[in-house]
Amino acid sequence: MLSDRPLSSATGDRARFVDREEEVTRWRHQLDLGANLLVSGTRGAGKTSTVNQLLAGTRVHRVGLVEDLTGLARDLGAFERLGTPLEAALADQLSQLDVTVIWLDDPPAGPLASQFAALRDVWWAASIPWVVTVETGDHAEWLRRPADAFFEHVQLGPLSDGDAAELLRRRAADLPDPFDRLLRELAEDLVAVTDRLPGTLVRTARAALASADPRSWIEQASQQDQAAEQLSGTHQQVLGWLRAHGPTSASDPEVLQALGVTRGRVSQLMADLAEEGLVTSAREGRHVLYRPTEG
Repeated sequence: MLSDRPLSSATGDRARFVDREEEVTRWRHQLDLGANLLVSGTRGAGKTSTVNQLLAGTRVHRVGLVEDLTGLARDLGAFERLGTPLEAALADQLSQLDVTVIWLDDPPAGPLASQFAALRDVWWAASIPWVVTVETGDHAEWLRRPADAFFEHVQLGPLSDGDAAELLRRRAADLPDPFDRLLRELAEDLVAVTDRLPGTLVRTARAALASADPRSWIEQASQQDQAAEQLSGTHQQVLGWLRAHGPTSASDPEVLQALGVTRGRVSQLMADLAEEGLVTSAREGRHVLYRPTEG
């Protein structure tokens, strides 16, 4: 199965993990020295997979889905006691936790970032390193003073061409013949029509292999990319997003966050691509969905 799920720290998944070795080693040393990491990246950059490899073999408390400081305190096992402020309850509970790192994975936008920053000295006093993973664009909220002095900010970008192709070749081992052979043969060509982020690589490969003729599918994608690039690099990004994620509306929050542009700008970009014949559109309910032109 060609899945874009996050890779765990299990032995089988570690064999599928590609590159980031230099980053993971450096970050592990930083954690050993007591640093706190804020890891940011777009959807599909591999944040969860990378941190799973980073923390493999360590005693981790992974925080569940929490929206504010009260939820975080509850997750950590700290409850306000009669006459005891939440800050004191947290400090006491942290002193009893038998873990080497606390991982807050992809917290939703909301008040937690500023509430967390206000308790910076409590977290420091506990001497337990934190790893917080956030979407690109949300990291600024987590780096507002006084938290800017608390975190080392690291950002996950695209893989190199060679590592991206190696990722696809390793994933080919999960597929039956002839798909495993095809994916190994077409890995480098597929890399050329993606942004080289792990999630995009897997989704694009899946779309190509599901087509009637994967080689023709990739050739058409390459030609479309060249035409879109004549408009702008952002047009090419939009086209790549549609190719990997399927039919998308201009108001989809994920595409807005990934591209870092407004809804109006995405609408214009998609309209430009449609005018060039690179995408088609169809209304479904209240939304107009765009997809790359086929055939």
